[in-house]
Amino acid sequence: MCRLIFVRHGETSWSRTKRHTVRGRIDILLNETGIEQARQVGEHLKCETIRAIYSSPLKRAYDTASKIAKFHDMPVNAHDDLIDLDFGDWQGRLHKELEEEYPELYHHWLTSPHTMRFPHGETLSSMRRRVERSLKELGSRYGQDTIVIVTHGVVLRVILCILHNVENDKYFEFDMDNCAITIAEFNAGKYSIIVENDTRHIRNDV
Repeated sequence: MCRLIFVRHGETSWSRTKRHTVRGRIDILLNETGIEQARQVGEHLKCETIRAIYSSPLKRAYDTASKIAKFHDMPVNAHDDLIDLDFGDWQGRLHKELEEEYPELYHHWLTSPHTMRFPHGETLSSMRRRVERSLKELGSRYGQDTIVIVTHGVVLRVILCILHNVENDKYFEFDMDNCAITIAEFNAGKYSIIVENDTRHIRNDV
């Protein structure tokens, strides 16, 4: 039985703002709050017996994973299947702008995310295939061990769909906060959720 500890990356300058921006594969850094959140999640996980740490190759996730890895003196393995959703032409755009420029398509995303294809981008279905493939491969490789997987909110919502064995139309029913932890066990091809979107280790004064 493999124990999977999922962590969302720390906060960026685009995370909590009225001018919320679509990040996708734009490689932005953690802000000061995000760096401290990453340190706190690393501190929280320091007593775990971790066999390996995997991360999206984007800096906001990789740098969060590095804060965790520091407590275990081990490398971070960048994994392309864990990269954020490709939002295509929407990347780097403000949500307010997108709602005004693409009103029907923006409404489609909010109401039917499972059928949405972003202009010159990716679908949740294609992302789910690559993520599910990597989870099964890692779960089988580390059969009796604990591993950490650091990735993005969009990816983790789809991972929660996988863990709950529901379709991507439930995407918006799940939350995943910055540096939140979700823990699941993988055994004989099936998942059991132990903890979901836990942020008790993050201080409110960060």
